[in-house]
Amino acid sequence: MNPASEAGIPLGGGIRLRPQRPEDAAFLCRLFAESHGAALLLVPLGEAEMRALVEHQAELHEMALDSGVPGARRWIVEREGRPVGRLVEGPRDGGRYLADVALLAEARGLGIGTRLVRWLQAGTAGRALTLKARRNGRALALYRRLGFEIVGDEGGLLVELRWRPAGAAAKGPTA
Repeated sequence: MNPASEAGIPLGGGIRLRPQRPEDAAFLCRLFAESHGAALLLVPLGEAEMRALVEHQAELHEMALDSGVPGARRWIVEREGRPVGRLVEGPRDGGRYLADVALLAEARGLGIGTRLVRWLQAGTAGRALTLKARRNGRALALYRRLGFEIVGDEGGLLVELRWRPAGAAAKGPTA
């Protein structure tokens, strides 16, 4: 990894990306719980059992990212020096793939997601950027506003989206 990325990448507005590190594990568990916690609240468990379940589910999520996105880069999103989110991206089908983006509730609605996606778009080298997103109206609205088109529908919870820079149809993947 190059020294510039170790130091972090400023995105403006007090937002910075830095590589994910082993010591981020507790933050990532908290982020996972906050991002996916609604479904877990349906499970009647005590506090210790719920913590263990969240930790296990977070580990499974990491394993799925490892197997689904070989070569992925994991970033911690910081605001004013504090971790507020995570972004995972990597190569796929000749373009870039946004595998995971999550922000703490306190960081949502502040334009951070827009900054993250625009940073990825700027770094595609003329290639497509794809992602799968939950049918969350807010997330879909963000991606559509930033030029993504729905290109696949898995039924249920997820849709596949793709963004291409202007004039890039011949460079990026077609499917």
